[in-house]
This record gives sequence, structure tokens and C-alpha cells, in this order.
Amino acid sequence: MRGGFRSRLSILQKELRGLLLEEGKRWEVEEVQSAIVDYAAWIRAVQERIEAAMESGDELKEEIREAVALKATVRAMLVEIKKYLSRLPGEEQELNGNSVQSASVNAEPSRPVLPKWELPKFDGNVLEFTAFWDQFEAAVHSRDDVSDVTRFVYLRAALAGNALKATSRYSVTAANYTIVVQVLKNRFSKPGVIVERHILALVQMEGCESE
Repeated sequence: MRGGFRSRLSILQKELRGLLLEEGKRWEVEEVQSAIVDYAAWIRAVQERIEAAMESGDELKEEIREAVALKATVRAMLVEIKKYLSRLPGEEQELNGNSVQSASVNAEPSRPVLPKWELPKFDGNVLEFTAFWDQFEAAVHSRDDVSDVTRFVYLRAALAGNALKATSRYSVTAANYTIVVQVLKNRFSKPGVIVERHILALVQMEGCESE
């Protein structure tokens, strides 16, 4: 768990650092803030499941230590966001005051937390894309009460291998979510390839049976 959470949190951290170097990026920073809070909730949900499944001992202690470290990273990112937004002039600062002060690692997210089942994973295997997308669409994509930023966070967390590489150039923003979905579909949704491979498998099976 630790490596995956750390790497995905690093993506958000890198995105945030770039935004904090520029002026007038209030909306973009708020999108990242929302994604961080939602992701923190997801970390807590998965951590609870891991701790419930593990027996007491050194491994459990290590998981807890790592969870504390991840929460500290999230908290530091939210503090940086608060500092950035506090520097906004007049009306912009007033508009953001309440939302920034209420954002914390332990606070309940304003957006709904998704069900605590294991989301599907996809590493770029063309034969598995349709099954992956059908499950992800049902669990995340089709929900009206989930923002595009949150959808992007969950999608990025579900990708690995070539699929993750294909989307790594896109920062985690609401505008990029639909673009990334289309990128994945264009590259990995290959009905013709799936049919060809199934036919090849049948031919190989028939060849084995005739020997």
C-alpha cells in the first residue's frame, strides 16, 4: 500500500508546487485542495481496512507509522494552500477563507466518500480494458455526486504500467479528466484486437486437441 499511496500523493504534490509558484491560480489551487482532501479520505478508508485485516506486530506498526507520515504530508500541503490563498487580495481572500480553514486531514470531505470496495486496476492489457472500464464506470465515473477532480484522483490511483505512463503527462485537474478518459479509450479500447486474440486462442486450443 505504502508505495502506491506515496507515489500518487507525490503527483498531487508536484502539481501543487508548480501552481504555488504562480500568481492568480486560485481556481486551480482549489481544485488540487479538493483532490487532496478527497484523497486523504480514501487513504483513511483503505488504512482502516488494512489495519482491520492485519494482526498486531511490527508490520501493523509500520503501516500505522506510514499512515501518520502520509497524513503529515497532506496536512503540510493544505497549510501551503492556506498560505497561498491568504495572500489573495480583498474579495478573493474573503471568498476562500471559510473553505480553507475547514479543510484538514481529519475533517469529513465535502464530497461523498466512495464505497469501501477495492476499485479495479488496469496496467495496459488491452484484453482487460473493457472489464476495467465497466467496473470503474459503475463505481466512480457514472456517479453524479462526484466531481471530475475526484474521478481523476481515483482513476489515476487505479492505473499502473503502460496505462499510467499514457496519462502521466496530464495534471490532476477537472478539465483534464475527460481528456485522459478519451486517451485511455483511444489507446486500449481495441475490439478488433480482442477478437483476433480470442480467435487465435481458439485455433491454438483446436491444434492442441488434434495432436
